Amino acid sequence: MDIYKPLKVNELIQNRKVQFLKDLVIKPEELSAPDNKISLADIEMSKYQKQQFDDTFKKKYIKASSDGFLFLTIMPTEKCNFRCVYCYEDFQIGKMDVKTVHAIKNLLSHSAPTLKNLVITWFGGEPTLNTAAVFDISEHILLLQSEFGFKYSANMTTNGYLLDLTMLEQLVKFGVSEFQISLDGDRILHDSTRVQLSGKGSFNQIWSNLLAFSHSNLSFHIQLRIHITEKNLSSVILLGKKIKSNFALDKRFSVILKNISDFGTGHNSGNVKALVPINLKQKLEQLKTIYRDLTNTPNIKDIYICYASMPRHVVIRADGSLSKCTVKLHEDDNKIGKICDDGRLQVDDNKFSFWTEGFEEINLSKLACPAQNLKSNLKSISDIPIITTFD
Repeated sequence: MDIYKPLKVNELIQNRKVQFLKDLVIKPEELSAPDNKISLADIEMSKYQKQQFDDTFKKKYIKASSDGFLFLTIMPTEKCNFRCVYCYEDFQIGKMDVKTVHAIKNLLSHSAPTLKNLVITWFGGEPTLNTAAVFDISEHILLLQSEFGFKYSANMTTNGYLLDLTMLEQLVKFGVSEFQISLDGDRILHDSTRVQLSGKGSFNQIWSNLLAFSHSNLSFHIQLRIHITEKNLSSVILLGKKIKSNFALDKRFSVILKNISDFGTGHNSGNVKALVPINLKQKLEQLKTIYRDLTNTPNIKDIYICYASMPRHVVIRADGSLSKCTVKLHEDDNKIGKICDDGRLQVDDNKFSFWTEGFEEINLSKLACPAQNLKSNLKSISDIPIITTFD
């Protein structure tokens, strides 16, 4: 049974992928693409072909569109223990039930025999509020991996409050070893924007957790996402000094700088505009000295491919519904289907195709943010220049 047939790439993407393989002069199996046959003659002819796109982009394109690749963003709950003042979510959907967990495990079981590379992102809400689902699905993946031998990696976006050393140890054991944790500056500014549901601040607990992680021997990577707002520049400078003194020599930690954006949705949408930074480039200049050694500046020529544009990616929400983008959750075009009890994905082909147009057209704008073409015409997500992201 072809359980994820809706995620199969169409002929246009398939042909583009084969051409890129020819350009790269590599074997298909090296990029989890067992479905492509390329003759030695084809490879010889393409050796000196002028390349419109660099090899890094071509490899990303091939990997993301190969049948052996599967990328799932799973939301084990859409509830959250924080009420960040700029959050775009509404927290209406609760914890993922056992039925949906079993459906995901069925999807993975049917997919495993042909998988070459599985990537899982845990998202929310706050995923640490439902670790039972995370552990259950992750343990199932490890059992399948031991049987079928596919490559597996998993990461989690978390506010870091409940992620203590004990939980980190469990997650790492189950293969979840990359994390993104947000900070909005030093304690006073952070506690004014990243507020707990109770109304209390959150910085001290998160920082305590980070220090405990740094003193452990665990193998993990934590990306500290530092938000820049119109009001927190001085606080972000103080935080940078603090991060440098505690984590600069620990390669398990890195930093991404990100400006707050107004997505026009969520329980606090009316309050976000005042936080969106003005003169961002000027603020970045002031932060360079502190953060340069903590961030990895990407090659500006690298072409960014958003997860939402990838034909082998889907978001599984806590209620079992399917989406492509984790930001535009209320958009009708982003409600693309559901996962069935047996693991089959029921997908609206037209809606799905909207999100993968960038792969068909090699449209760099659509590859970077397919959501920009939604009817609502809301602002797209714009990362700032000095940025480190998960591969």
